[in-house]
Amino acid sequence: MSFYSELVFFADTEVSELDAASARRILIDCELLADPADEENETLALDIRSIFDDDAAQAANEEFFHPDSITYGNEAELFPEESDDEDDEGEPIYLAGHVFSIHGYGYFHPWSRADLADRVLSHPKIQRMMSLVKERARGRCSDPVRKNQAVVNLMVDNSGDWVWIGSENV
Repeated sequence: MSFYSELVFFADTEVSELDAASARRILIDCELLADPADEENETLALDIRSIFDDDAAQAANEEFFHPDSITYGNEAELFPEESDDEDDEGEPIYLAGHVFSIHGYGYFHPWSRADLADRVLSHPKIQRMMSLVKERARGRCSDPVRKNQAVVNLMVDNSGDWVWIGSENV
């Protein structure tokens, strides 16, 4: 069985001048792609992948997250956390908007959402990407998304105009 997870940088309103080509330019400018000349592949740069080289986490979880790519798209498919509520079918949540996604196999345990924020969002290349996205595209995450409890439960950081969401398909 394989597990698929992703960290999503998301906004759904007031975004301007952001299309696939300009989003790719941001990824290239931030050196987030392993091979910027390869337009068929969005392999994540090694120094970002290495953030997850955590021996203790891998010892605690054989399926610890191994990111492999970063992409831009117009929809996020999020998987809600497991619930004890039998009526909750755990259906995916679809968010339409602007999405930068770091994805790969495995899941985040034993890291908490705070660990993800501390370790990933503080990386200089990720900081630069967030800055360039805000500078070039503006935008923000709308209040209905910020108030959706299923989405709130997945948020890694919602302190800015764009939000970071961690989703695991376990």
